[in-house]
Amino acid sequence: MKKTTLLSLKKIVSVGVFSLMLNVWSNAVLADNHEAIYAAKLSGFSSIPSVYTPAWGKFKAVPDKYGKYIYFEMYYDALLGDAKSAHIHFGQSFANGGGIIATLCGGNYTKPCPTYSGWVKGKITYKDIEGPKGQGIYPGDIKSAIKVLKKGLTYINVHTSKFPKGELRGQVYLVDK
Repeated sequence: MKKTTLLSLKKIVSVGVFSLMLNVWSNAVLADNHEAIYAAKLSGFSSIPSVYTPAWGKFKAVPDKYGKYIYFEMYYDALLGDAKSAHIHFGQSFANGGGIIATLCGGNYTKPCPTYSGWVKGKITYKDIEGPKGQGIYPGDIKSAIKVLKKGLTYINVHTSKFPKGELRGQVYLVDK
């Protein structure tokens, strides 16, 4: 019994150390030149309605200081369903129905989502901005997309076959340095 507990504790510590190292490395890679970093912790409890899932994830974004693109990386793990798509939505915390600003993977996008676990990395440009026109952001309007990101009015949603409305969600906020 004690040996199992010790092994579990070692696993937890090693995962924690790995996550810390990855976090430090990611911040260094994403934010050269003192650019602002925006991040979200993704969980099923943040979905609307909340879903019970062991899945978790994280998202980071760094907008270009000239307003021409947004670098991003997202990681998720332990999804209960196949990942079908992931988006950045325009909407505040605890509210549903915010329109899609950009697709990160899956859907009609050419880059498929990792099935149950994996990284998605990329650069969002004006070509990737879908809207939402009904909320005042028009296709191609990267500057407005960056403004709502900076105001904390965006969230990430990972849609799966088990939870089509979203298995993971997280509000994007500025990271304190």
